Amino acid sequence: MKKTLVALAVISSSLTAGNVANGKALYDANCASCHNTGVGPSLSHVGNNKGHYIKESIVNPGAVITSGYANIMPSFASLGSSAVSDLVAYLKTQR
Repeated sequence: MKKTLVALAVISSSLTAGNVANGKALYDANCASCHNTGVGPSLSHVGNNKGHYIKESIVNPGAVITSGYANIMPSFASLGSSAVSDLVAYLKTQR
């Protein structure tokens, strides 16, 4: 329950536009090792999704699992709302 509340707080508080450059740095540091190697699904077209879906996938990754992949991604809610907004801003450029 507490994780869900934290996830919802991050989603609702990170509705502002983020910094794309910082989001790219966060992606490289936290996401690329799985999403660029086939461990997790490719995010090359994730920007076609709505921002709230991307945010939920970051803070509550078990909410929707891509077919063919295990539910192994950890939540990144601990990055904080500003960093999550930055990460979403970068991922929205991936189309």
